[in-house]
Amino acid sequence: LLPESKLVLNDVADVMKRNNKKFSKILVDGHTNEIGTDEYNLDLSLRRAKSVKSYLVETAKVDPKKLEARGFGMR
Repeated sequence: LLPESKLVLNDVADVMKRNNKKFSKILVDGHTNEIGTDEYNLDLSLRRAKSVKSYLVETAKVDPKKLEARGFGMR
């Protein structure tokens, strides 16, 4: 994750924690560009989403049950 992305994710985590009861689940969707095979891009997009989820859980201390990571490839 880029340093500027972490700043935004920290803000997201703060909102989620302050409003915990309002969120049943947040979907973290990963996407890619059109470079690479469909299979590679699908895997890359899932890894990107999981990276965001991991940061929110491990660093920002968001409840992991409140997050779901999904990859969509280049869609």
